[in-house]
Amino acid sequence: MAVCQWYGSCTLEIFVIAPAISMRAGACALDARKRGLHRMASCQVDVMKAVLIVLETAFATLAALLLAGVIGVAGFVYAGVYDVAATKHHNGLTHYLLHYAMQRSVKARSDTVHVPTLDGRARLDSGIALYRQHCSQCHGAPGVAPEPFALGLRPAPVNLLEPGRDWPARDIYWVIRHGIKMTAMPGAIPAER
Repeated sequence: MAVCQWYGSCTLEIFVIAPAISMRAGACALDARKRGLHRMASCQVDVMKAVLIVLETAFATLAALLLAGVIGVAGFVYAGVYDVAATKHHNGLTHYLLHYAMQRSVKARSDTVHVPTLDGRARLDSGIALYRQHCSQCHGAPGVAPEPFALGLRPAPVNLLEPGRDWPARDIYWVIRHGIKMTAMPGAIPAER
C-alpha cells in the first residue's frame, strides 16, 4: 500500500487510503489465520499507522484550508473591496446576514426580560408620548412619514408594523432598552461604562 509522506500532495489520497485501510485490515486478518495469531498484532499496528496517516492528512488539509480562508478574508479587507459608503445600501446577502444575526442576538438576550403589564390608559398615553418624542422622527407613525434625515440613514430605519405584529414583546422591549449597534437605533438607557 503506497502511503503519502508529504502532506502537500496528499489531500486527494484520503479517498484512496481510507478504503485501502479496510482492505489491508482484511488481508492482515486472513494472513494471520494462515500463519498463526501472533501476526495479528503486527497487522493491527500496520492498520493503526495507516489510520494515523489518514488523520494527519485530514488535519493538515483542514489547517491549510483555514489558513487560506484567513488570508482570503485579510486580502478582502485590506483591498477595501466592500463599499462602506453610507449613501449605498448593503447588498442582499449582507443585509440578510446582518438582519438574521441581529434577530438571533436579540432572542438570545431577551429571555430574561420581564415585560411589564402594558394595559391601562395611563401606560398607553405615556407610550404614545414617548414614541412621538423619541421614535417617530426615524420610524414614522400611522399617517406620519419619517423625517427627511431618516431617509439617509443606513441601514434605513424599519417600518415598525412587522416587528410590532410578529415579534414577542420581550424582544421589542430589549431592542428599545439596549438599541442596535452600527445603526442609528440608540438604547433608552445609558451604556454601561
